Amino acid sequence: LDRPNSCYSGQCGCSCIGQGLLAGAAVQNKMPQKVVTSLHRTCSGLLPRGTAKWLLALVLVGAEHVHAEVFSFDQVPVPGPHTLQTHYMFYVRSAQEAAAFKGTSTVTFKNLVMKAPSSSPESVQNYNSLQVSIMPVKDFWKLIDLSKFCADHNDVQEQKATAENTLLFKEKPPSDVVVVHTVRASTSSDESVSVPSSGAYVLVFSNCGELDSLTVSGTVEVQNPWGFLSAIEYNKKPMYGFLAVFYAFTATAWSLLALRWWKQLMYIQKGIMALNVICAIEAIAWYSLYMAWNSSGDYNMVMFLAAGLAACWKMIVAFRIVLMSSADDEEDRDDSRTSSLKVHLALMVYMVLDFNMRTVMTFRHTRALNISFILLNSVPAVLMGTVMFIWTHMSLVNLISELRSKNNEGKASFFQKVQGVMVLAVPAAGLSVALQIFDPTVSDESLWGYHFLTADGISQLAFAFMLCLGMAVAMPRESLQGYEYTVQAQTEAGNVIGAPGSVWDDDDCEAEAEPSNKVAPSGGIE
Repeated sequence: LDRPNSCYSGQCGCSCIGQGLLAGAAVQNKMPQKVVTSLHRTCSGLLPRGTAKWLLALVLVGAEHVHAEVFSFDQVPVPGPHTLQTHYMFYVRSAQEAAAFKGTSTVTFKNLVMKAPSSSPESVQNYNSLQVSIMPVKDFWKLIDLSKFCADHNDVQEQKATAENTLLFKEKPPSDVVVVHTVRASTSSDESVSVPSSGAYVLVFSNCGELDSLTVSGTVEVQNPWGFLSAIEYNKKPMYGFLAVFYAFTATAWSLLALRWWKQLMYIQKGIMALNVICAIEAIAWYSLYMAWNSSGDYNMVMFLAAGLAACWKMIVAFRIVLMSSADDEEDRDDSRTSSLKVHLALMVYMVLDFNMRTVMTFRHTRALNISFILLNSVPAVLMGTVMFIWTHMSLVNLISELRSKNNEGKASFFQKVQGVMVLAVPAAGLSVALQIFDPTVSDESLWGYHFLTADGISQLAFAFMLCLGMAVAMPRESLQGYEYTVQAQTEAGNVIGAPGSVWDDDDCEAEAEPSNKVAPSGGIE
């Protein structure tokens, strides 16, 4: 079923793109049944009028009612009668495969309760047709028959189901493979079930009864042996912890090196200092997010916003310090202002597109986004990034040519080395983006441990390496900053240590002046 879905009535007020585990399908038989998916529900329209509103909307894509490995139902409308709805993807590592953590993998249905409209609260008292299930994604089509997934009287007679108007499977699955929880009108005791095998699991919401206009509150929590952090995200936490320490060190070291030459620092050297600080902020924000996620299951959207914007901002600063160095070297101030305006407008566009891509990449696996939707949101950022790389390269070529025409070989050689670093960054950026888009690690459970490399690791480590190269090229030194003026020290005898502070003294001046200032007896000048 690989065709676009139509949003469930009342859940989405705009056209949608359905490209996930279930492309929506409506199948009619004796008992009308409908399949709806909100796994990938993303409203179309990439550039609304208000940029601020658009950025906020991007942050919330896929985040409604979701707190990482804790899915929250907060007065969520129940699917219509005879409807199956998918919501979220969980990635679980079994206790046997994560024995070092000495924990268990569990799914917990906590405080789940349904409510009827105030006009007919008594109608839900004995309603047993609303169910929340967790089942392996790889077995979904083996378990669910889209032509009939609600049990009737005949199915009960044939022992295919235990009760009428409940979720029906093609074949009865083992209880340790599929977990089904019936949501009732009164708050029931929490149900916690062990998950014995690793894999990707999908949260399924089914209503096989006749009631409509119901709402549900409560949470579904999936916990791995180490905590709430997803099995494919766990290795990102130590990686960002290492990067936080690394950038704290490089920022401190660069600041100490720059102190001696502070008044003579070039713009690009000040930009490198800013880059180190921004990278440290980004790494600390990501590490804090993953720590909170693992301990509480809460995906902190404020921390995500801080980390995501810092990730975009470091790229903007990297391009800006090179482009503005070229613009500042222009002799015509009007041309310099025009170039500066163009640079900042281009960087604003790049930031919006890059943040959009990063947000979609963050939620692509939990929302089972299709590759076509990934490309739709990635290609604009990739193209804009390519334009920025080409623009940066051409600006450096022009700057180097102009410096050599002025016989400034020292500065020309410096910017040629900067250009070399930018050239090396191109294949590194291309490889990291390709791996992010066509990530091969999630579909194979044995490769989950390497997902952090394709998702974030290669791009982060490549950027850190390029930054270190840039720091080596632009390290403050006399050949770049020029000679430093210092007042020379003198000994008590008047001897000068080093170059003399002056080339003559007052006695020499008076001695030289005496022959021409003698007054003759006759009153004339000799």
